[in-house]
Amino acid sequence: MAWFPKRGVKTRRAAAEPPPHPELVRLHSLALGDLLDGLVAGGAYRFLDLGPAVGSNIEYLSRFALSVKVADLWASLSSGEPRSWEKALDAIAPEEGSAGYHAVLAWDLLNYLSPERLRQLAARLAEATRPGGRVFALVYYSQEMPAEPPRFRIADRETLTYPEPPARRPAPRYPQRALQQAFAGFETEKGYVLKTGLQEFLFAKKPPPPPEPEREGEGVEPA
Repeated sequence: MAWFPKRGVKTRRAAAEPPPHPELVRLHSLALGDLLDGLVAGGAYRFLDLGPAVGSNIEYLSRFALSVKVADLWASLSSGEPRSWEKALDAIAPEEGSAGYHAVLAWDLLNYLSPERLRQLAARLAEATRPGGRVFALVYYSQEMPAEPPRFRIADRETLTYPEPPARRPAPRYPQRALQQAFAGFETEKGYVLKTGLQEFLFAKKPPPPPEPEREGEGVEPA
């Protein structure tokens, strides 16, 4: 039997419960530790962060960095503005007069790019990074990945945290060979397979080729 309130009697509605906070995922990151191990606290390094501006990350990296530039790649791609991709690539440019970035945090953004855009980004990073500069990237080998890039936070030199994603989508599952072809201007310095469905990579920019030696007789004026 259903009961209904009498007329004129106000009933109190149950207060809506606030949505639960997503559970934080902790990721043990060996490649991040390798990247930071090569830096000296108080150094004058230049960082490029391709994720959103996270205050705690900027504060952590400031221990090593002269500058931390944030170029939120996903925000540019999802904005729907004309030429958003071209503008995102332009925003990667280092400060005028500098030799380029020492380190780039690409997080898991490579997974959200088409093969063509992946090659374009890698080529732009090769232009913007100094010789020996390194790119830190996370690549999904699992069947699925978050529907949108998570907001990664640096907890310590080998630990990242991010909120458990509410929705997922199929992952492109880029093989290492495809990544090496895209990052033709880099060497794969480190690669780790994690149990969480992720692979970690450190790509190091190749040094410029040595100048060709002069052939015998070249540059000598005839008598």
